Amino acid sequence: MEASASAKLFGKEISSVDIRGEGVGGSVSRRIVLVTDGAWLSRSLLGAFAWVAIDQNGVCMHSQAKQIRAHSAAMVEILAGVKALEWASMQGVSEVVIQTDCLEFVRCARSPEFAHPLLQPLLYDFISLCSKVLLVRVIKVCRNVVKKAHSLAKGALCSY
Repeated sequence: MEASASAKLFGKEISSVDIRGEGVGGSVSRRIVLVTDGAWLSRSLLGAFAWVAIDQNGVCMHSQAKQIRAHSAAMVEILAGVKALEWASMQGVSEVVIQTDCLEFVRCARSPEFAHPLLQPLLYDFISLCSKVLLVRVIKVCRNVVKKAHSLAKGALCSY
C-alpha cells in the first residue's frame, strides 16, 4: 500500500492521507464519503463513535453510533473510521473519502508506527481494511462538516 501526504488548497494546508489498497472493491466504481466523529469523557473513560455514509448524490445511505470504553479521544475517533470503513468494504465500495475533524487520526493513518501504542492495533486494523478497496482518503475537515456524526456520537454517549 502507498500513502501520500498533505497538500495545499487555496494557500491553506489541508491535512490528508491517501492509502491505496490492493482490493478491487465492487465491479462498478463506487465512491462514498464517510463522515466520522467521536465523543469522549475522560473521567469515566466512556466514549461514543458515530459515522454517516453519504453516496455520490449526497444522500445518506447508512449511519451508526455506539457507546464504548476508550482510553482517549483519539481512540474513539479512529474507531469511528475503522467501523465506517469496515461497513464500506462489505458494501463493495471501490473509493472511500473519510472526513474527520481529528488531525491525529490523519497523522496516525499516515504513520501508524509512530502512534501511541494503545492506538496501534486499531490503526493496523484500519490499514488492513484499506487493502480491501482501491483508494481510501482520510481528510481533516472543520467541525462543522462532521456535525451530523457529532450529534449521533453525543446522543450515544448521553444515552448512558
